[in-house]
Amino acid sequence: MAPEMVAKRGHCQAIDWWALGIILFEILFGFTPFLAATKEERFEKIQHEKLKFPSRSNWTAAQQDLCDLIDKLLEKDASKRLGSGPGDYREILQHPVFQNLDIEKVKTK
Repeated sequence: MAPEMVAKRGHCQAIDWWALGIILFEILFGFTPFLAATKEERFEKIQHEKLKFPSRSNWTAAQQDLCDLIDKLLEKDASKRLGSGPGDYREILQHPVFQNLDIEKVKTK
């Protein structure tokens, strides 16, 4: 759950970008970023704990870029979360992770 849902402040499309960040983190590392023994502890971490990545000392530039994308998708303030601004999903596509992606080819399959 995104911080805004945990706090019961309502939500918008930014919640989808949070979910994408969680999924990418879990795919990359094999565990959830805000793991806790209880639901209450997990909700506390989601709202207040800084996102932590495993050691990145020997990672490639592509891996560093992916962590940067995840970090921006897991911004706790929904209004500052990547993809939540006026450029919506286009903000995300401008990230270096997608620099070699031809979105038109993706759209036309």
